[in-house]
Amino acid sequence: TVPSTTTTVVPSTVASTTTVPSTTTTVVPSTAASTTTTVVPNTTTAAVNAAPPTSAPPTQPGGVWVEVLNGSGVEHQAGQAATALHNDGFAVNGTGNAADFQHSTSVIAYPPGAAVAAQTLARYVLGNVTLQEDPTLPTGVVDLVTGASYEGIAAS
Repeated sequence: TVPSTTTTVVPSTVASTTTVPSTTTTVVPSTAASTTTTVVPNTTTAAVNAAPPTSAPPTQPGGVWVEVLNGSGVEHQAGQAATALHNDGFAVNGTGNAADFQHSTSVIAYPPGAAVAAQTLARYVLGNVTLQEDPTLPTGVVDLVTGASYEGIAAS
């Protein structure tokens, strides 16, 4: 069962936090004055699909194309998260390691216009997670970087 959550995106420099059982989602709006850390994987598996799926709307898992990166250093965490997301119906693009393993909180990074897809993914990620718009990401792909707060993926 997917935990129920409501996430509000605030178009200002103030972040909003919504707490649900075992999950806190923080939305960090992108601003010109903010600093954005771009996570570049050290290794990545080959993409299964050549393009993001288009048959399902972004509010459904099948409409969200996800790349999973291990940002905590816990062995096999990205692969296990990717398998669980695939089992929940998400289209998994690949897995790899984040640029470092110093992520205390999991991060869902998304390109402009993909906030709904990021919020859909956030409903399944257990533990604290921060949503962060990243204009350097390609359209259609959402990155999940697991952090120390990562507690797994909720089954649908």
